Amino acid sequence: MDMHLSKSNLSPLPLSLEGPLDLVSYDTYYDNKFVSVHHKNTCNCNLPIKRCLRFYQRYVILGRTFHSLSYNKRGSSNSYVVQYSSTSLVNDICFGEVIIFYQDQFNSYALVKQYSIKCLFSDYFKPSKYYKTICEPIDAFFFILVPAETYICLPVKNILKHCVVFQNDNCKSVIVTPISSYDEHD
Repeated sequence: MDMHLSKSNLSPLPLSLEGPLDLVSYDTYYDNKFVSVHHKNTCNCNLPIKRCLRFYQRYVILGRTFHSLSYNKRGSSNSYVVQYSSTSLVNDICFGEVIIFYQDQFNSYALVKQYSIKCLFSDYFKPSKYYKTICEPIDAFFFILVPAETYICLPVKNILKHCVVFQNDNCKSVIVTPISSYDEHD
């Protein structure tokens, strides 16, 4: 089903609710080195960081609600892993987990812990006689990733999709598949 949805020309959901949700009232994120350096390098407000930035637990992008790790009503669901487009590489698709959303006076961002690609999912099927048939479609929809210790301050407009994550307790890698449709589960 998702394969069909990804190939169809879906129009964005209504933009009646677009932007941040659930203002964070504690000061934890003002001291984050990635956020403070990003603010210093990109915002021309000349204000102290605590007067310029506001942090949020959720953000609605093109009618879809994205959660951060700080969103406490997410329960045990993994609703904070996203697929996004790179800010520096053309047509480069990346993955990460949203730590927090924030806004300065002009723009909205997400602090994202990046994931790196460990290997192709089809690598697990190399011994199969069907490998040549399945490798292209399977690599388009499933990714073997490992969390990296690198972070990026990403414009929210670069966030593309929610992801379903399959975790294996015995290893640090995860299998991730982006999804084209997602409903808020609160």
